[in-house]
Amino acid sequence: MKESTKAVMGQPKKYKPEYAQELIKYFSIPAYQESPSADGTDKKYLPNVFPTFERFSANIMVTQKTMTNWYNAKYPEDYEDQKLALTPKYPEWREAYDIAKSLQAANLTEGGMTGAYVSSFANKAAVNLIQWRDKQEIELKADIKSDVKSITREMSNEEAALAYQSMCENKDD
Repeated sequence: MKESTKAVMGQPKKYKPEYAQELIKYFSIPAYQESPSADGTDKKYLPNVFPTFERFSANIMVTQKTMTNWYNAKYPEDYEDQKLALTPKYPEWREAYDIAKSLQAANLTEGGMTGAYVSSFANKAAVNLIQWRDKQEIELKADIKSDVKSITREMSNEEAALAYQSMCENKDD
């Protein structure tokens, strides 16, 4: 009988505290490099590689889902040290992840403002990565004039019928 050649998946990669500092370092790269023009009178802004959580997770050989699990990990309710129960298991990772999101937003903003990033990319990325939205203020004005009488429980049947008739007549206006 032939033995199975099926690959066996290992345990998810264990969290290491040094990942938090590596994450911040990875996201700290500037959005662009300044490059002088040939005659030295003008500057061009050349984009650096845009930092993403997907690339970082691949660099440390875990999935994006694993990094999210580290972010959300808490000690169980019945944990022996009650002070830690239901607190974040990796607080340094949570903080580093939040800082990395801020650095990514700053990178996107700075790269977009200098023209280092193509504006269509910067616009789409801002909407999808840092939840920027276009906002419009719309002022609505309406003059509502009505001499329609509301029908209430206190009205007699005749009064209610007259009010209803009035509503129907005004509907055509």
